[in-house]
Amino acid sequence: MTDSCAQRQNQPPLPPAVEEWIRRICIEQNQPPLGVDARKRLATLGEATAIGILRTISRTEIKYSFDGFVLYLASSVQGKHGSSPSRSPTLSASPSKSLCSSLLENRNPAPTVTPVLFDSRVDHNSQSVTPMQLETSDNNPGIVGKPAISPQLEALGELEFRKAFLILSYIGGAPLEKVISVGEIQTLKDLPMYKFEEEVWTSLGSRCGYIKANERTKSIHWDSGKTHTYHCHVTLNGSYKFKGPYLTPTKNVLQRVVGDDNILSVKFEEEKMDDRNLAGCSRDYFATYGRFAREGIFVGLRCYHFFVYKDGGKEEKKKNPTSSPVKCFFVRMESEAKIDCKDYVFSHKTVREARALFVHAESLSSLSKYMVRLSLLLSKTVNMQVNLSEVNIETIPDVQCKDEDGNIVLDKDGQICIHTDGTGFISEDLALKCPRNIFKGQGTNPNIVKTALCLEESQEKCMEMRSSKPHGGLWPLLIQFRLFHNGCAVKGTLLVNRKLPVKTICVRPSMIKVETDPKLVGKSTKSSLEIVGTR
Repeated sequence: MTDSCAQRQNQPPLPPAVEEWIRRICIEQNQPPLGVDARKRLATLGEATAIGILRTISRTEIKYSFDGFVLYLASSVQGKHGSSPSRSPTLSASPSKSLCSSLLENRNPAPTVTPVLFDSRVDHNSQSVTPMQLETSDNNPGIVGKPAISPQLEALGELEFRKAFLILSYIGGAPLEKVISVGEIQTLKDLPMYKFEEEVWTSLGSRCGYIKANERTKSIHWDSGKTHTYHCHVTLNGSYKFKGPYLTPTKNVLQRVVGDDNILSVKFEEEKMDDRNLAGCSRDYFATYGRFAREGIFVGLRCYHFFVYKDGGKEEKKKNPTSSPVKCFFVRMESEAKIDCKDYVFSHKTVREARALFVHAESLSSLSKYMVRLSLLLSKTVNMQVNLSEVNIETIPDVQCKDEDGNIVLDKDGQICIHTDGTGFISEDLALKCPRNIFKGQGTNPNIVKTALCLEESQEKCMEMRSSKPHGGLWPLLIQFRLFHNGCAVKGTLLVNRKLPVKTICVRPSMIKVETDPKLVGKSTKSSLEIVGTR
């Protein structure tokens, strides 16, 4: 008893709000009281930063020790690379995936603090804690930090974005001001894209040798309507290079709403793990890449901030064994380029507010679910042209599996087996509007990917087809889809049910991945019905 009292007397005093966070974590995660060393470290950081660290820990399962987690995150915030690190609880995961998890951890950021690795966009109305100072950039597009606005950058900001990006791609991370003049940029401005690419490749890419010939993005289909994708490869030292733009026939709902050029696909180079110094390696890894969480990535005078990530898994790893299967997607949140003078969908919004335009993912119970559900926006889809405000979206119960005696069947994890798992219904009139022969968001035969007859345009003909043929081959037998509506996200398949009233979709609880947040009802959202595949 005496030792316990003495220990409490030696503990440094902490603000009541910090003590409350510690108490809550100890109760919720069944942890012993925080030790003296960890408490001292929190005391040196100040109340706001300490709460930021504890808030992050409260959303993450503590796999090793509460004290170790606090000391590790405190070291990251302070940027003390020479001290003996505590082992991170997230080191068991893929480094790139853990990094992305860190970027997402502050999905409920404190209004007055932005600690390193905890926020995905700086709130300019708050006091931001930036314990690790960024390197100066000297206008090098491959170094984190806001560039000084040079005449060349201003001229670049007057170009169509894909042209500006192509220049940055072909100079391979070299300082823009050292390789091209304002006059040269202005001379190229009005060239058609195919001619622009030829000129930039001849004058910069090929002549200066900044990139290899096989990295050239030559195309004769620049104006074919295909999706433009913009890539960025980040190295362990924090520098990065742009790749692209590349053309692809598929699109996702995020690209459709935000625009191709407002999304940057980012891959982080993976560190080579040294089992003897695992914590030390990853601490430097997170410290370097954590800068992108605070500052974003500058592409010319545009700034892109982390939005969502997707893990390609084993299949993606097989395609490129030396690269991480994890892709992060950054979106444009700010710009000082002349071409971006008009407002767009994410103008004047934080990343948190931007995400809520699609799904109310903050209502989910865990960080892992939050990431997976948010990545539904990245599914390759074809948009189904339907006004969802006129559609009746009903929730119907799932049908549970039962044995011969009528008892509910459980799986190996003790969960109820659901016979209707992931499958709902769609009315015949809506099914007629669905494009056919879709596979992974792309038509298997472009000549037959057409929108069928609309009920409003030909009610009589639809009634005739109902009576003459079961489905007449005019709508898919099965529709794989994604539905975003009022902040709710639904995933699964739909079967045509001719008994349903017109303009009706029935979904089941097993299909609803994100519920509408009652606190956000009435807020503006983007609603759409997206088709992944049809049969």
